Amino acid sequence: MKSWRVGSISMGAALVFLGMFLLLSQVLHWNIANVLIAWWPLLLIILGIEILLSLYFSKHDKPIVKYDILSIFFIGIIGMCGIAFTIFSSTGILNKVTYAMAAETKTLDLPKYNKTMDNHIKRIVVETQNQPVTIESTKEKSISAFGTYTAETVENHSAIKTVDDYLMLEEKGDTVYLKLKDGPNQHDPFSNGTQVSATVLIPENVRLEVEGSFNPITLKVRNLSNNWYLNSLSDVTIQVMGKPDLLVDANQADQLSGDSWIEMKEKGHNGDIEKKSGKMTFGDGTHHIVITKSSAISVTHLP
Repeated sequence: MKSWRVGSISMGAALVFLGMFLLLSQVLHWNIANVLIAWWPLLLIILGIEILLSLYFSKHDKPIVKYDILSIFFIGIIGMCGIAFTIFSSTGILNKVTYAMAAETKTLDLPKYNKTMDNHIKRIVVETQNQPVTIESTKEKSISAFGTYTAETVENHSAIKTVDDYLMLEEKGDTVYLKLKDGPNQHDPFSNGTQVSATVLIPENVRLEVEGSFNPITLKVRNLSNNWYLNSLSDVTIQVMGKPDLLVDANQADQLSGDSWIEMKEKGHNGDIEKKSGKMTFGDGTHHIVITKSSAISVTHLP
């Protein structure tokens, strides 16, 4: 009579149960990851029962349990894989991987915003984050915001659903405070984050102040009838349209692009990069765009 080696029955039963679970997962459309997590504890139960039965049916006074080393090895490998799945599931890594595998990168529209301004509003303060922003002057007495964002989505899920997800607006006295928010970003290796690109329309007769986070910004200026002030930006692109009455005043810039600058250089201190300042005039230069602390400023005059 052949001796009973613990592990042989467990290995056979493990393969039978694994095949059954995989078959049912295909028929009933179960989540295969959840099946693997729920299935592997059966290995321990089967192996434990087999050891107990081996001891119970042993005819020796001092029974010695013999093991099928190869079967035990494969059971151990399967068990460790199951434990790894459980750990990944409990820490959320498994869900992240599943999401990353199913996600696709899409560019979607931001929810549109429009607010009619009262006549007592004289000043607008815009605070940007790290995303590129386009600000354009308009004759309408309203603030509008729209644009696009790029994000990883699953089953058409929107990362930005409402205006409040990317924009905050508060009115105090004669001033409107507008803050652009960064899109939702997950700090994990499976996500590329949300890239927001917003366009804001500002009434041309209202004073504008922009506080940046060294992000790129594009200004589209038509008939400006007030002053704009911008601070702490990276690349500033100004598109001047028509026949404006405008003076562009740049201070502490690394680079000024264009041939019409009246340029002045500022020497750096203690080895700092030499900064540049300059002015560019359109018409009589009655209204000003003042830019302080930027990497590069480029001005283009469009008909």
